[in-house]
Amino acid sequence: MRQGRTVKTKKIKEPVVCMFCGKVLKSIHDKSYGMIDGGMVGHIMAPYGSVLDGDVYQIAICDTCIEQKEKEDKVILLGSYCFEGGKSINHRNEIVRIEYDD
Repeated sequence: MRQGRTVKTKKIKEPVVCMFCGKVLKSIHDKSYGMIDGGMVGHIMAPYGSVLDGDVYQIAICDTCIEQKEKEDKVILLGSYCFEGGKSINHRNEIVRIEYDD
């Protein structure tokens, strides 16, 4: 069994580096709550079934790499939190509706 430790996941840890190209991404907010210039940063948690079950990781991807990985079908755009008339609009001004298979 692994040693326990406390992980605080609210604040983004600096430096923020793109996991694909290595570009250093800069925060645009002095408190560094995930507002990144030219990219995105977030936390992912390994679920039950993973040998890393319960581990929380910070990952960052620059805009250039995320767009390239989307073209390669390595990441999937599910939607956007930007709304227009109650419909989700992505960065290409496409209306996106998310439906999940059973």
